[in-house]
Amino acid sequence: MDKTVIFFITHNGIRQARGIKFLYDEGTHIPFIVWAPNRFKPQAIDDLINHIDMSATSLQLAGIKIPDYMDANPLLGESYKSRDYIVSARDRCDETVDHIRSVRKENFKYIKNYLPLRPYLQPSRYKDDKPWMPILRELDEQGMLNDIQKLITAKTRPKEELYDLSTDPFEINNLAQDKIYSKN
Repeated sequence: MDKTVIFFITHNGIRQARGIKFLYDEGTHIPFIVWAPNRFKPQAIDDLINHIDMSATSLQLAGIKIPDYMDANPLLGESYKSRDYIVSARDRCDETVDHIRSVRKENFKYIKNYLPLRPYLQPSRYKDDKPWMPILRELDEQGMLNDIQKLITAKTRPKEELYDLSTDPFEINNLAQDKIYSKN
C-alpha cells in the first residue's frame, strides 16, 4: 500500500434529467480524489480539470514522459498547472445521437447545440427506464410543470446557451441573447 496510488473518479454526473450525459454542471461536475499519502500531502484544489488529466497524472506517477501531443495536464506535484478553461462534448449517448459542445471558463459556461431542433429528452433507454421519467413526461403533458421544469421537456433547444454560474448555479437563465454578453 505504501507504493499504491488510488484514483476515485466517476464517468458522469448525477443521474437526473439534466445530469448524466448533458453538459450542464449536473453532468460534468464529478468527484476526482487521489489517495497517495506517502507521495503527496492532503490538499483540496478547486480548479477546472478534464478526464484526460487523469492519463497525464498516471503517466507522471509511473515516471513516463507525457507526450507533447497529449492535451492533458498532470494534476499532482510540481508540474501541476491550473487550466484557464475546459471543453466538454456530447455526441452519442447509447442510441441517442446528439452534437453538443461546451466551454467553461471560471464562472461562465457557453454551450453550443448543433442539433437544436431535437428535444433535450430524446428517446434513450437509459433514461426512459428510470422511474421518474414517465412521471416527468406525464406531468409535462398535463401542463403541471412550471417554466423552469419545462426547460428540460422543451421540444427544441436554443442554438446557444450562456450561463453565469456565480449567479445561476443551476444553469436556468440563458444569457446567450443578452446584449451585455454579445461582444464577448
